[in-house]
Amino acid sequence: MVAVLGMMVHLQGVDPSFGQMRLTFGVKNLEGGLGTVRRMRTSFSLAEFCRIYIV
Repeated sequence: MVAVLGMMVHLQGVDPSFGQMRLTFGVKNLEGGLGTVRRMRTSFSLAEFCRIYIV
């Protein structure tokens, strides 16, 4: 489950091989992909969510 979430966060934006949009779901803000800071913040918040609510 964590691997799938990580791939969804990492693979957003333009595919460098074919130039097609991937995992943007029609949202214009996701076309540029996610920045490094946003990815790190997302991963830490998911970890905290899992620590507080799941464990």
